[in-house]
Amino acid sequence: MPPFTPDNGELLHLLGNDQALIVRAVDPQPTADGGPEMSKYPTEWFWWNAGEPTASIVCPFGEPGIVLWGREAIRCNAEHNNFYYAIDSRGVGEWNYHRLRAHGGIGRDYTAEEMGREVTRLWLRVASVDCRRVATITQDEAELTSWVPKVPELDPPWLPTHYFACQWNDANRSGEKFADDPWAWFVHVEKIRPPVALVGQPVGVMTKDDLDSR
Repeated sequence: MPPFTPDNGELLHLLGNDQALIVRAVDPQPTADGGPEMSKYPTEWFWWNAGEPTASIVCPFGEPGIVLWGREAIRCNAEHNNFYYAIDSRGVGEWNYHRLRAHGGIGRDYTAEEMGREVTRLWLRVASVDCRRVATITQDEAELTSWVPKVPELDPPWLPTHYFACQWNDANRSGEKFADDPWAWFVHVEKIRPPVALVGQPVGVMTKDDLDSR
């Protein structure tokens, strides 16, 4: 179960919805002579040119069926003796409070990268993976991303793909511009319940390595 670190917009969207589409630029992008065609076999994505494979990549989110757990920052309020999730100030719950207190004590915050899976509240199953040019995104797909407001603010309202295109340049981590139509991962995820093995584990079962698992 690999970790996944969403940006703030993705995190809020995932917490409030049962499914989402994560769109990230392929990093690094294939070179100019990588080839105009692309296909998958069996878990690698290949670029072809004149019938010969010229480059291959593997999706960093894994294959359909893979379960991801979300990382997010946790803050500590030493005055009130509690921990809360930074994005929406919700408490982490009693079990996670004891895990965090035993691990680092009251008085320190945790970055998303420091977060262990046992204190996550976001479990996702990869439903599908595709790799194609970002400009091929459809209206329905754009609505599943975190970049489209529920209530259009413009009159006449913009299409979902308009919002997506405007937000891409600011939110895309690799710096690829939407106008350049880069190759991108289209990862459809579904929110699921925590795996049974991780529900209600006694605090004594947890170790420092468990909490720090990446």
